[in-house]
Amino acid sequence: MSCRELGSAFRGEGPPPEPLYAESLFGRLNCRWSSLRAWTAGDWKLIDGSRAELFHLAEDPGETRDRAAEEAPRVARMRADLRAAMARMAPGGDHARTAAITPEQEANLKSLGYVGGSGGGGELDEPGLPDPRDRVQFYERMQIILRAQNIPLERASAEAAAMAEADPGNPFAQTTVASLAYRAGRLSAAARAYRRSLELDPDRPPGPSWPARPAGRRACAPREVLPPWRDRASPPGPRPGGRARPDCRRSASNRRPSTRGATTSGS
Repeated sequence: MSCRELGSAFRGEGPPPEPLYAESLFGRLNCRWSSLRAWTAGDWKLIDGSRAELFHLAEDPGETRDRAAEEAPRVARMRADLRAAMARMAPGGDHARTAAITPEQEANLKSLGYVGGSGGGGELDEPGLPDPRDRVQFYERMQIILRAQNIPLERASAEAAAMAEADPGNPFAQTTVASLAYRAGRLSAAARAYRRSLELDPDRPPGPSWPARPAGRRACAPREVLPPWRDRASPPGPRPGGRARPDCRRSASNRRPSTRGATTSGS
């Protein structure tokens, strides 16, 4: 148990200064960008990711002037202190852990504005990942084009594809490309992008939830678009409850899905 001496606070002198730790793992868990960790000691604040930033809070409370280059020895000391604190908090290393949630929990999280993520897999401080401070504009723009109703789908799809090309290791960018391609009716392109997002982040929760019926298409997708975790061997035909699963293998046209051999539930 760690303790803190508070006698000076009772004497009106304020508590003795102690370092403050903060972290931001959103970019690491959703976009495979580097983690950001902060260490504040006295008037100095270090933000460490794929690069370090250092701010003197007494003179620069808005953190507008990076002093890392001119204070290299201080950066080294504070980074060593940060890593020592991390070793105490996570002696075995800080790793992402996936956690299964129910569809209801997922819906509740999305209603609060959270996006899907897997935990990113592996070491949270994996070296060589892009810094989120350099790429956050991609995430912000992808959120806009996913939700905007006044941007033509083709334009939104082209913009998402350009961002995915500029940030090729980002699974969220690939998921954005896939969602927009599906809504535009380009199902093979959607399948390729979803597959790529899983290659980048194998621990991502299984199964894209197709967001809406694609323009000009029936609700069923061609079999080559079905995600790899789906059972491709299960044939069309009766499902539990007597309803037939549409045969999407003949999806080159909009012919009526075959339900030969199927029974219906009396409707």
